Amino acid sequence: MPIRVFIVDDRPEMRLLFKLNLEQSTDDIVVCGEADTAEAALEQLESAHADLVITDVSLPRMSGIELVERIRRQYPALQILVASVHRTDHFEESARKAGAHEVISKSELDKVPEMVKNMMARSRPVA
Repeated sequence: MPIRVFIVDDRPEMRLLFKLNLEQSTDDIVVCGEADTAEAALEQLESAHADLVITDVSLPRMSGIELVERIRRQYPALQILVASVHRTDHFEESARKAGAHEVISKSELDKVPEMVKNMMARSRPVA
């Protein structure tokens, strides 16, 4: 079964870049949904049946860090990758403290498919 990824970013072009990068890299990953705000993501996540969420740290109204905290409470098994244009130690520490499993700079988009696969491999129990 493919890894189901949900993308949260307020910029449509960024969501498209993530989607193209993920889906063109392998058949093992599908984008099961996307949202432009944290609130919209929370409304859609239950029906999306995602395995992993990629979220921008900078979102309107509710930040990506707040979204991570909410996801962690509502969907504890969901893997979370936080992305930002600016990668700083403070941002990475905040994201991880909120419950993010990985943090990446948007300038490293080419690394996202492999990171997603690795995150899911670590999260699944060994048979």
